[in-house]
Amino acid sequence: AMATISKRNYVASVIRKHTDSLLAINPNANILIMGDLNDTPFDESVSKVLRAKMDSVNLAPYDLYDMLAGAGLSWKKGTIKFREQWEAIDHMIISRAFLRYTTPHSMQIFDAPFLLQDDDAWFGKKPFRTYYGASYIGGFSDHLPVYMDVKF
Repeated sequence: AMATISKRNYVASVIRKHTDSLLAINPNANILIMGDLNDTPFDESVSKVLRAKMDSVNLAPYDLYDMLAGAGLSWKKGTIKFREQWEAIDHMIISRAFLRYTTPHSMQIFDAPFLLQDDDAWFGKKPFRTYYGASYIGGFSDHLPVYMDVKF
């Protein structure tokens, strides 16, 4: 992670620059930034460079809100598991205006049983991967999917 922090920060700065450009033209723009950012909501690229807020109350027009904040994260819940700890690195970050079409707690991590397998090494469950190294094992992904309810 330390070897690539500058790259993740650079990408976050590019996203923030384009987001600010869109919001300068239209402060009510509906913006959704989503994907595997390889960082949690608390990491530098998300919290400081992208400046995604974890609190949906009192957002300014140019603020972004990280929907992961409302997903009930803990060491037992996330989108990817490393050893015994779950981490949330798959984000849905929205503009303040986008909140009119959803709620701060509508993002969910889809952890249906068929997406998981027993974790014999670290206990509990882990995502049922497609590959383990070069070996095909028939699962879905090493990440769990995320979704949110949107009403237009």
